[in-house]
Amino acid sequence: MHPCVHEKAYGHIDIFVSNVAVNPIVDNILDSQEQVLDKLWEVNVKAVILLLQVAAPPLKKGSSVILISSIGGYFPPAKMAMYGVTKTALLGLTEALAAEMSPDIRVNCIAPRFVPTHFADFITRTKTVQRENLIYRVLSRSFSGIWKHQGLVGADFKIMLYKVGDKASLYWR
Repeated sequence: MHPCVHEKAYGHIDIFVSNVAVNPIVDNILDSQEQVLDKLWEVNVKAVILLLQVAAPPLKKGSSVILISSIGGYFPPAKMAMYGVTKTALLGLTEALAAEMSPDIRVNCIAPRFVPTHFADFITRTKTVQRENLIYRVLSRSFSGIWKHQGLVGADFKIMLYKVGDKASLYWR
């Protein structure tokens, strides 16, 4: 439903969550084909901006925007590096939008670790990604759970709920 139609029917939007992503390749960045690069940018970055352009007017003072990035935005895995680069862009987009939309609307980002799903089977089958996931699991034990959470479940979901709540305005823009 178009947000303008939503606003007329239901009122304002309290929370906007963008959890869109594709990763059609496991190639090195320099081996990536142009149409694949275009798809990654169009879906993982451009779509977030276009959706938010439409959703922003019905957001009211105190509303929250949550962008879902990835731990790959901080540490792009070798065979998923271009995906990681687009998720790094979301980290920067979060900062830029937070400055643009504050103080009325809070903008935050959650960067969950890799979530092995059926959608990602082609990725999880590679030895490189399996080894990197093992490294993340070892690091998660070493760094008091910073990378412990697997996807937007458990503690990550609680973080998202906290970030959209009123008490979060004390800590996050």
